[in-house]
Amino acid sequence: MNIFNRLRDRSAPEAPNAFKGAYDVIVIGAGHNGLICAAYLADAGLDVLVVDQRDKPGGMASSELIDDRYTGAMGAHIVEGLSAKVARDLKLHKFGLDYVKRQLDTVAIDGEGQAVRFGADMRKSQDSISALSPQDAQAYPVFMDKMQRYTQALTGMLSPPPLLENIGRTDAMSTWLKGVRHLDQNEQQEFVRLCLSSVGDILDEYFESDLLKAALAFDGIQGGRLGPRDMGTMAALLWRWAQREVSKDRLSIPKGGMDTLAMALLKAAQDKGVAFRSNADVKALMMEEDQVTGISLDGDEHVYAKRVVSSADPKRTLMDLTGPRHLDTESVRRLKHLKTEGTVSRMLLTLNGMPFFTGLSDDDWGERILICPHMDYAQRSSRAMKYNELPHELTMEIVIPTVFDPTLAEFNRHIVSANIQYTPCEPEGGWQQHKEHLATKALDTLSYCAPNLRGLVEGGDLWTPSELASHFGSTGGHWHHVDHTLDQAAMMRPIPGAAQYHTPVPGLYLCGAGTHPGGGVTGLPGYYAAQRVIFDTKTNEQGGGL
Repeated sequence: MNIFNRLRDRSAPEAPNAFKGAYDVIVIGAGHNGLICAAYLADAGLDVLVVDQRDKPGGMASSELIDDRYTGAMGAHIVEGLSAKVARDLKLHKFGLDYVKRQLDTVAIDGEGQAVRFGADMRKSQDSISALSPQDAQAYPVFMDKMQRYTQALTGMLSPPPLLENIGRTDAMSTWLKGVRHLDQNEQQEFVRLCLSSVGDILDEYFESDLLKAALAFDGIQGGRLGPRDMGTMAALLWRWAQREVSKDRLSIPKGGMDTLAMALLKAAQDKGVAFRSNADVKALMMEEDQVTGISLDGDEHVYAKRVVSSADPKRTLMDLTGPRHLDTESVRRLKHLKTEGTVSRMLLTLNGMPFFTGLSDDDWGERILICPHMDYAQRSSRAMKYNELPHELTMEIVIPTVFDPTLAEFNRHIVSANIQYTPCEPEGGWQQHKEHLATKALDTLSYCAPNLRGLVEGGDLWTPSELASHFGSTGGHWHHVDHTLDQAAMMRPIPGAAQYHTPVPGLYLCGAGTHPGGGVTGLPGYYAAQRVIFDTKTNEQGGGL
C-alpha cells in the first residue's frame, strides 16, 4: 500500500481550523517566495497548505505597527526586482498591489554638502555627477553601457543552473550560459575578469569621485559581509543589477507599505485554492521510510503531505526541522559552514516633521538615500564587523516612504527607514551592552547629515541581526538566508546536495532566498521551486538525492 494512502486513513489531532487529511504539498513560511511557490502549485491543480509561525503573511517583506501610530517595514523596505512574469501571472495588481513611487533614484550624500543622484534618466544623472566631476559625467554613460551588456548576459543565468552532474554536458551549460555566449571573445574575457574583481578596483578604473564610486559600489556590498575592496563584489553588483532587469519595478515603494505586497500575494494564492494557516509553528518534519510525510506543529499536531516545500533558510530547514540524522555527513558539514550570519540592522524613526539632509533638494527626499562617502569608509566598517566589532563609521541606506505615502503616518509625520550595514550578528560581549551604543551612533550619523532630525524624533525602534533572526525565524537574521558569494551561488547554492530546489531528503524542497538566484524580492526562487515540484509530480519523482 502506498505510504500516502496509509497516511490519509490516519486520524490526525484536530486543529482549530480543522485541517484534516493529507495535502499534496505543504509550504512552510508565508514570505513572498513561499506564497508565490504555493500559488503556482495550486494553479497546477495541487492541494496546497501554507503554514507560518507568525499571525500574518509576508515574512521579511512585511510591515509592523510602530509606536501604535505608524506603519513601517521591519524587513525589506523597498520592492526590488519583483519578476514581471510573476507579477503578471499572479495578477498582483488585481489583488491590490500598486506603487506610490516606481524606479527610485539613488542619492548619495557625504553630510558636508556634497551629493550625487543617479537613476533611469541618463541626462539627469550626468548633470548631477558633473557637479562633482565633469570627467566622471562623461565616463558614466560609457561605464553603464558596458555594464549593461554584462548585466543582460547574466539575466539568462537567473534561470535554474544545471545540476552538478550535468555540468560536463555541453547542451546543459550552453543553454544556461546563452547570454555569455553572445558576448564576443574580448567581452567574455572581460566578463571573467569582472566576476573575479572587487567592485572598488573596477570603479577606480572609470571614475575619480569618491562619493560616486562609493554609491555605485553599494549594490555590490549591501546585505553581505564583504567590503568594496574584496574580490567577488563586482560579480555581486552585476548580479543584483541583473535581478532588476527582469522587473518593471526595479526599486519601488508599494502603496500602503510592504504589507500590500504580502496581502496581494496571499490573496492571489487563496484565489487559486491555497489554504493558509497562521500562528502555526513547525516543530519538525515528519519522516517515514526515509522520506518526508508532513509536518509536526507545536502542540503535537501532525499535518500530512506528499511533499513539503520550505521557504525557511537552508540551515533551519535541514539542520533544525529535518535533523542531521537524515542527512549524509558531507551535507551536514557543508550546512554547518554556510555563511548565514546577518550583517544588517534595521532602524525605524518616527518624526513629527520632515528631516532636511544637507546637500539635498526637496525633490531628493523621497529617493533612496545612501550614507557612504567613500569606499574606504565602507571597507573599514566591513573589517570591524569581521572581528565582531561595531564599526566606527556607519554605512546606511535610507528611505522616507511617507514622502509619497502619507497613509503610513499621521498628518505631517514621517518615517525614516534605515538599513545599517556591517553590524555583526553577535558582537563581542553581546548585544545587551552594544545595542544602545549602535542606536546612538546611528542617530548621530543621521543627525550629522540632517541637522534638524534629532529634534523631530518622537520614537522608533532598532532591530539587530539576532533580533531579526528571532522575530522571523531566520538563522542569523540574514537578509538573503545565505551570503551571495561566488562559492555560495548558482549550482552551489545553498550546497551542492540541495541545488535545484530539491534536497537530499526525498519529498523535501527549498524555495527561499537561500536558493538560486538568491535574495531580494524577485520571487524567482519561489517560482522555480514550484516548477521543480510540478515536474516531479508529473514524473512521480520525490526529488532528493545527491
